[in-house]
Amino acid sequence: MKIRLYLGLGIAAILGACSGNIDKEMDYIESFYDYVSPQILLDSLPQNADSALWHFAQSNPQNRRSDTFAYQAIQIKLAKNMSLQAAQWAEAYLEKFKKSPNHRVDLYVMAAHHYEQHQVFDRALDLYKGFIKEFPDHEIAPQAKQMIEFIEKGLITPEQQLEYLLNKKQPQS
Repeated sequence: MKIRLYLGLGIAAILGACSGNIDKEMDYIESFYDYVSPQILLDSLPQNADSALWHFAQSNPQNRRSDTFAYQAIQIKLAKNMSLQAAQWAEAYLEKFKKSPNHRVDLYVMAAHHYEQHQVFDRALDLYKGFIKEFPDHEIAPQAKQMIEFIEKGLITPEQQLEYLLNKKQPQS
């Protein structure tokens, strides 16, 4: 009987400590959140604002604000010109928040584009294919399919892509 009581008290203490950490993290985020939403004011944010938002979202995916916090962390990375890490975080977002309809289209396209810019073509290709699978009827699905074709053919510069398209349109004699 005593063992059950101590075990119950131990579990309650652990849950209380976890709840306290969540509250502390949320209080910290609230201290700068006005500089994140509705518009990012990068100069007014603490240096670790993106990391704080990202850590909270990753640690508490069930929280109703976590997908928004993760998205905003990615937007801060972009504002800091850290586009490769933003693409990596966007890819992690797409995996972690699969059931969230928010931001998915934007993040697929943004991440694929920035991977291309950093010549990480295998990741860009996977993201374009994931986009097509998830949003086959979206208005930009044809452009995503075109980017898949370009990458698979090794056409990575705008000049190569334009030449390919021009040659494709000319009738073969």
